[in-house]
Amino acid sequence: MNDLKFAFRQLLKNPGFSAVAILALAIGIAVNTAIFTAYNAVALRPIQATKPDSLVNIHVSTLADHYGGRAFSYPDYVHYRDHNSVFSGLIAASGTGLTLNDAPEASNTAAAGGGISGIAGIRFFQQMAGSAELIRAALVSENYFSVLGINPAMGRTFTLEEARTASPVVILSYNFWERRFSSDGEILGKTVKLNGKSFTVIGLTPKDFMGTYQNVPSVWLPIGAFPVLEPGRDVVRNREDDCCGLIGRLKPGVTMQKAQAEMMVLADQLRRTYPISSEKSKPVTITLTPGSPFGFRPTAQEMTVVGLVMGAVALVLLIACANVAGLQLARSVARQKEIGVRSALGASRWRLIRQLLTEATVLAVLAGGVGLLFAWWAMRFLVAAISNSLPAVWGTLALEVDPDFRVFGYTLIVALFAGILFGLAPALEASKPNLLLVLKEEGAALGVKLRKSRMRDLLITTQVAICLTLLIAAGLLARGSSRALRVEPGFETKRVLGLGIEMPPGLGYDAKKSGAIVGQLAERFGSVPGVRSVARGRAPLFGGLRRAAVLLDGSREESKEPAPTVNYSYVTPNYFDTLSIPIMEGRTFTDQEARAGAPVTVISKATARKFWPGQSAIGKQVTLDASRQFHTSDEPYPTGHPFEVIGVTPDLRSVWLSEPDSDYFYMPMPADSYYESMLVRAENDPNALMAALGREVKAVDPNVIVYAETLDGFLTNNPAFVFSRIGAILSTIIGLLGLLLASVGIYSMVSYTVVRRTHEVGIRMALGARRTDVLRLVLRESMRPVALGMMVGLAASAAASRFLGALLFGLSSLDPFAFAGVSVFLCTVALLASYLPARRATSVDPMQALRYE
Repeated sequence: MNDLKFAFRQLLKNPGFSAVAILALAIGIAVNTAIFTAYNAVALRPIQATKPDSLVNIHVSTLADHYGGRAFSYPDYVHYRDHNSVFSGLIAASGTGLTLNDAPEASNTAAAGGGISGIAGIRFFQQMAGSAELIRAALVSENYFSVLGINPAMGRTFTLEEARTASPVVILSYNFWERRFSSDGEILGKTVKLNGKSFTVIGLTPKDFMGTYQNVPSVWLPIGAFPVLEPGRDVVRNREDDCCGLIGRLKPGVTMQKAQAEMMVLADQLRRTYPISSEKSKPVTITLTPGSPFGFRPTAQEMTVVGLVMGAVALVLLIACANVAGLQLARSVARQKEIGVRSALGASRWRLIRQLLTEATVLAVLAGGVGLLFAWWAMRFLVAAISNSLPAVWGTLALEVDPDFRVFGYTLIVALFAGILFGLAPALEASKPNLLLVLKEEGAALGVKLRKSRMRDLLITTQVAICLTLLIAAGLLARGSSRALRVEPGFETKRVLGLGIEMPPGLGYDAKKSGAIVGQLAERFGSVPGVRSVARGRAPLFGGLRRAAVLLDGSREESKEPAPTVNYSYVTPNYFDTLSIPIMEGRTFTDQEARAGAPVTVISKATARKFWPGQSAIGKQVTLDASRQFHTSDEPYPTGHPFEVIGVTPDLRSVWLSEPDSDYFYMPMPADSYYESMLVRAENDPNALMAALGREVKAVDPNVIVYAETLDGFLTNNPAFVFSRIGAILSTIIGLLGLLLASVGIYSMVSYTVVRRTHEVGIRMALGARRTDVLRLVLRESMRPVALGMMVGLAASAAASRFLGALLFGLSSLDPFAFAGVSVFLCTVALLASYLPARRATSVDPMQALRYE
């Protein structure tokens, strides 16, 4: 207790030092706490419920399944619910996408490139006004809210009868009610149209309520509503429809192992009620895990990513600790006489170390409290900003980032670790003074000691090396992501809109009807003023990539080696003109070939080199077969018949922005076939066409869902660009925080050096040294560890940059602008941090300095 009282007195006695040290440590602790808070809010987040510790996720799998590989049917859920003795409540939950019709329009900052995503330069697709909106719906058993212990914010929840029958009732999420219905206080009893059907609003869930889901669903429906939403699908009675996940609340005193054993017995009883021919008659394994919205524990790969991120932010804490250790080391010089006297009076070295470590720990705990407040404020701001930037169709991101016992515990452990880390070395150094020199001639002896302190130089070297590595990585990624936007992809991006078209789920739109609707949309879009052309086919960099096995010259000979696969798309004849893709050799399709579904293909130059090196590909025969590759049932795909090559295009970057396509086949799209993307070429600004195109969508079919973005926007959605840009932002933030801490550390330590060497400086000037000589001396000694740190940092950066090659878009991993620019910047900051206190040394009055003690 005496040590604590003395530690607080020392901190209050030196408020300037205490404030700088606490702030420096708080920054390092805050960054680490913020990252852990994000991890805690995602991977460790319990289900939103009262007493969530008693909730468990229930998984079922066969020997052929991966862990947790299957869902449950509703009749099976009823069997488990009615026959178990281990759960006080068992609930079923499912989910689906629905179309929302005739609701008020809502703003979306992400659509206009606003919010934090806009600042980062990432643009998301826009929901086209006039088309239907796709929303996320939760379909749950009638006891869902009662088992979780959640009461509605307004109205009521579902009844047993509503859950078992197709009752058209709906509960809105509070967030959806705010965004879509402007917090209408009279919403109860009103109707909303979902999948074209009217549902009566009976309640609102609490704000940000996610329940057992990973984000906030827009609407909650009874599970018996499936037949209304998707005619012909009756999950309540169909034992083969595996629709639901199960979550149970354990009775008091029941262990997870006991519950799992009983569920295995019930599962064995249940499988025997199925016919032998049914897959459900096979033995299954029931596994229980602690309740989580994700339904699983983090995988080893996910934990590796988390470990890398935590390791990166730990560098900031390391810089902060090195910073404060340097301050402690410099401050210990001023306390050498005090420590020497205490040692002379009989204090053991361990007693001195204990006192100094107590002071460091108190400092660290105070910094932990400040860091926790910083992290809490920053995470609340970031979650709100990110949520507002995401497209509405992704749902509402509502992570719980308020500190809980895990966050408090983590912050305390980090703070204590930091206190020991930065306090131990100075304590060991300060606790072994030379009593004769200390009591006889403090200034000169300790000035020499501080000046020659290898520990101080090592601390500065470490900080500079880490900062330089982080900032060079940030510079490389920033230049790489900027270069990505200047990469020539081989097609027009400025004046082309990419449209994603979805047919309303559950309304029975077959391939024929969907194809007819898309054909009508293409025809009407073409008549909109300002539209130059409309093409159908895969939008570059948009997704929807398809692969097919390929055999040359129509050969069907069996081979031990599997046939290679290639990328392919069905496109309309004007696809190449719409995207300004020239035909280098041969020709493109004709309208007649498209209408007849002629077996012809246009390929990329890389494809020609790959399969017919040194030859003309025109007239060659190639067989494509996608029957064993992924495709939807309502899209065209090659089924093993030969195609004749009639044209060759330049190589494009339509699959990955970071590299040209390795191969690509284009085939003429059959008339009235459904394809999920469309391209609209504008005469001028494509964004100006949005409103007019939306009116055409509504006129053709208001249930159709259309998303839109320019191909320029698609560039910023490419994974390589996103990773590069986010990596650049994070590295820059961490690097600049580290640089700030390092600069403060350099400034503080040089300041202490100048103060402790005032007597020496006075002697030098009295003997004729000029001010420039003194300035040069201090700067040379101050910049020596900085220069060493820069050499170490450059070597570390050269090694680390090799891992960033895939995100640099052709930029050299040893880019001279990034390496030289960052090095000059860091050197300038370090020089300035050293110059300011060094200049103070030149203003010393020799007469006063000679009297300085």
